[in-house]
Formats: sequence, C-alpha cells, structure tokens
Amino acid sequence: MSAGKTDMDANTALFVARGLRGRVLVIDPPDAESVAVTRGVLAGEGAALRALTFDVRQAGFAELHGPAAASDHAGAFDLVLLHLPKGKARQRWALDLAARALGPEGELRVAGGKREGIKSIRDAVSERFGTVLEITSGGHAQCIAARGPRVVAGGAGLEQYQSEAVLAVPGEPLTCVWYPGVYGADKLDEGSALLLGVLARHVDAGGLDGAAAVLDVGCGSGVLGTFVARAAQARGLLQKGLHVDLVDVDALALEAARATLQHAGLAVPEVRVFGSDVYSGVSGRYDWIISNPPFHEGVRTSYDAADRLIREAPKHLCPGGRLMLVANAFLPYRDALDQTFGAHAVLAETGRFRVYEARAPSPQC
Repeated sequence: MSAGKTDMDANTALFVARGLRGRVLVIDPPDAESVAVTRGVLAGEGAALRALTFDVRQAGFAELHGPAAASDHAGAFDLVLLHLPKGKARQRWALDLAARALGPEGELRVAGGKREGIKSIRDAVSERFGTVLEITSGGHAQCIAARGPRVVAGGAGLEQYQSEAVLAVPGEPLTCVWYPGVYGADKLDEGSALLLGVLARHVDAGGLDGAAAVLDVGCGSGVLGTFVARAAQARGLLQKGLHVDLVDVDALALEAARATLQHAGLAVPEVRVFGSDVYSGVSGRYDWIISNPPFHEGVRTSYDAADRLIREAPKHLCPGGRLMLVANAFLPYRDALDQTFGAHAVLAETGRFRVYEARAPSPQC
C-alpha cells in the first residue's frame, strides 16, 4: 500500500518524511493503516519491518510485547519508530526498549503530540543516545531523531522496572507488583479499596460458596482478582472448582497481574490471566464480574470500556450473577445500569466513589 492510498496519522507522516531503509521496528503503532503506510515507504536491500504493540486490540497487525519479543528484538534493527506512549514511566521504559533494539549505529525516531509529552522527552532521549539529529514538527506532532544508542544497563526483561508495595487490604496484606504505565503504581487507589471492602463482606457471607467463576475486567496489577482468588482459596473454593479470570488490554498489566498472583502463591490452573478488550477474549459465564474500569483512552476521556462492561455483562453472567464495579461518583453509569439490568444498587460510597451492583435475572445459576 502506498502512502497516498490511506490517511497518515501525524506521527507516521513525520516518521516517513526522511525516508525509511533497513530493518525497521515500529513500537506502539496506533492502527493498521499506519503500519501499512510505513511498510509502503520502506525501501532498499534487506529492508524489513516489524511492529510491536502493548495493546491486545492491536495484535492483528502488530506483535504483542512479551519476554520472547523483547529478547528477539535486542540489537536487531537499524531504525526504531516509537509512537510516544502516555506517562513518563512508560515513555522511559519504551525508550530503553528502543535503545536495546537498535544496533550500534542505529537511529531512533520518536514522535507524539503535546498532550503525550513530546516536548519534555528530549532530555530522556539525550540520556540514551549519543547524538540528537533533528527535531521536526507537523500536524500537531513533533518528531525527535537520534542516533548512537548508549548501552542500557540490565537485560531486556521487565524485572529491573518492577516496583511493588504491600497493600493494606481486608484480611492479610497483599503484595502487589507494577510495571511502567500500569494503573495505580505503588499504592491502593481509593476506589479499589472501597470495592475490596464490599467484596470481602460478600465472600465472608458465603457469596461465592457454590460459585463456578469470577471475572476481573481491566485487572491492571491484579489487586482485585488476586484478593478474590486468595479469599476463595482460603475457603477451599478453588479446590472445589471455582475459577478466577483476570483480563486487561495492556500487555504490561497482564505481566504485572501474573507477578502479583505469583507473590500470593496463586500461580495455579484455577486462576488465569489473559488479554481481552473488555469481553472480547472471554467465553463462558460468570457468577461475579468485578471491575474498576478505566475512563481514559490514552490522554482523552472515554467511557467506552465502562459502557461495554455494563451493557454486554448480561451475556457473560450466570442467571442471578452479579456485576460489581467501582467508579468516580461523577461518572454517568446509573442510566446504563438501569437500561441494561432494569435496576441497580449502590453498595458503598464516599464523597468521591461509588460501588454499584446489578444482578442478572433468576436466583440460580
């Protein structure tokens, strides 16, 4: 596909303006069209392109990041095109990933808009590359080109970027793991804490006794799903056949959730972690669906994930099953709950957060 046959996003337009040759890695492309445009511009003997993503929704046109991908990419490329992700921690990790992927004379081009923080990233680029070649602008985006990656300490794995904290949750404290850009780093957010209190009361009252499955949607570092799995294990419910699934769209969140479960001694077949865009990767039905859903997509506000969480829940709940979610009190979820389920309840609230519950019809699963 040639560049003239499809619209280019601003980052891609800046990337291709200087031409593309050699072995090229595209990190975190926004869509399939941007990858197609880049591939169409690529020229020269030995030219090849690979695309790497952190988002399971992009797995159809890019390789999902994981330990194998990081090792395979080390030193393998002449040029890295980095679409700047959101958040300083994720940005600096992505720059390290890019530096490791390049050969000694390799070139980086990193592009993004003002809202992504492109204007503040130059120092971080200079720390990792010997020469900043140029800075170009266009279409509300800016591109920084640099050459000569410096050696980045440590291996290609995520372990050196890991942070963890012991969280005060109901019952025994829970050690939680984070990687760059995963929500709620190093602390228990107020909303999740409120929902955990509700979940603890439900478990203690026997609300999971006899249940078959629980789903944590948008699991992040895995605190909600790990808490439920640990409580279920303490009551002997995992041994009786209860399964707990944790899902997220972000590859690093999935790795963090796995590490959190490992800390809790829950790396067991009854507890699974896998990629899913809300319910896209989910099959079967659940007795509980729990979530602290995001309301941002990159740098913009978006209620799409929470709306889908609510409106598609009946197809994934057992009869009598519960959807329990926590949200900022100002977010407009009441109408969606009532339109979908006919009614909802508020199980807990503070000045900032509410825990909502809606139930599928019929008392028995």
